[in-house]
Amino acid sequence: TEIYTLSLHDALPISGGVLEELVPAAGQGALLVEGRSDEAVIPDGLADPVATACVLAERELTRSLGASCNTPLGAHATAVDEGEIELRSWVGRADGSRWISDRLRGAPEGLGLAVAERMLAVGARELLG
Repeated sequence: TEIYTLSLHDALPISGGVLEELVPAAGQGALLVEGRSDEAVIPDGLADPVATACVLAERELTRSLGASCNTPLGAHATAVDEGEIELRSWVGRADGSRWISDRLRGAPEGLGLAVAERMLAVGARELLG
């Protein structure tokens, strides 16, 4: 058995490690900056279009499955190639007795929906119901 310890000074590896085994909830680790509309200037370097595309794909999957914050659902997207991301997903019963996982690469637009449709085709609706 391997034990992974994360401290304030440690970072998880991009490939391998705990994120290869566990799929976090959609949007975990994403930050949102809010401001008044009359002062809507985003400082240089603060907006990350790749991170935005990843979070939008994760949220699209969540929406397409009709999931909520209380649903046992994981979604984690990462950039893999220029213009492509990989979306890993997991959905299961709350007690962990049955689950489905999937992984798909492609353009960010529509990727969450594509993964949701694949999961629904093999029984995700029954696990969520």
